[in-house]
Amino acid sequence: MRFSEIYNSVIPLWPKEIDISDGYQVDTVGGGMFPALLKIFDDIEELVPPSDEWRALMVWIISLYLHAKAVDAFNKKIKTIKFHSSNSDVQCEIQERYTKALEADDYAELKKRFTKDFS
Repeated sequence: MRFSEIYNSVIPLWPKEIDISDGYQVDTVGGGMFPALLKIFDDIEELVPPSDEWRALMVWIISLYLHAKAVDAFNKKIKTIKFHSSNSDVQCEIQERYTKALEADDYAELKKRFTKDFS
């Protein structure tokens, strides 16, 4: 399965902009909790059956990417994050995260059938 097929199948589920004004710091090293972002992730996760491992993993990877953006924005006192899903740099970063996640033993079979779009 190609990265772009998986990515493009879940992108419509995510909003282009996310309000993180409800976020708060949870540790002394800059970690954060963002209830609105978590709610979006939970809602999207319910739309993708766990048996669809390709898409379920992509939803998880995008949520981690957006959480990292939220932490960075929160630390800069920014109250919203934008998800520029069509930006090739964003797609490359998410593909890199997805590829790394496929290294886990649980995804050995998926990894064999995965094709990158960006090198």
